[in-house]
Amino acid sequence: MPSGISIIHLDDDIIVIDKPPFVDTAIVKDGRAGSVAEQLLKLHPELSKVGRDANEAGLLNRLDRETSGLVLAARNQPAFEKLLKDMKAGKMEKKYLAVVSGVPDPIGDIRLPIGHMKKNRGKMAVEGGRRKIRGRSMEARTAYRRLSLAGGYSVLEVSITAGVMHQIRIHLSGAGWPIVGDLKYGGPRSASMNRQLLHSWKLSLPHPATGEIMVFEAPLPADMFAFISSRGLKI
Repeated sequence: MPSGISIIHLDDDIIVIDKPPFVDTAIVKDGRAGSVAEQLLKLHPELSKVGRDANEAGLLNRLDRETSGLVLAARNQPAFEKLLKDMKAGKMEKKYLAVVSGVPDPIGDIRLPIGHMKKNRGKMAVEGGRRKIRGRSMEARTAYRRLSLAGGYSVLEVSITAGVMHQIRIHLSGAGWPIVGDLKYGGPRSASMNRQLLHSWKLSLPHPATGEIMVFEAPLPADMFAFISSRGLKI
């Protein structure tokens, strides 16, 4: 597939994709080409009939443009609805790798509702924080464990079930450990990186047709691996 996107699993009901950084997940309004959804629709035109609209391509999760890693899509409407139900029930687990600035506790569990900022819908904020939110907030839980620590940076394995827009980024930033390169939420710049160091690493879910627990893993992209290795960090 173009843009370095690779399909790591394909069967009659699901597609699992490894998305590189700087590729959109969904089709964007400004006409920027090459999104995961656009490429899936070219490969599998029948996906226009899956999901909530013709351009969704059966996608069950969305990663920010700079975030790399696993994206899940359903190949038929019954599979889409079953996976969506399982996701809302907490039966789907997503694990991310994040490089943050600071020294978090060895393990942690952040449970803070978040919502769209009142003055900027493109950003999220924690309810009750300094920034006011627009409308209703959404419950969000982000668990983590620290994998390594060196030179003021930490590598975290972050776990979520359902996900809210920018959840991991705003939760970690709000706790005082912003993701390296995440300038939107206060992350430090890095001369060697031009993106936020967040990777959708592992995905576990019951198969929508068989119920079998499926586990997928996306290898760390070269740029993030190089940053971690050069700082003496480990996974």
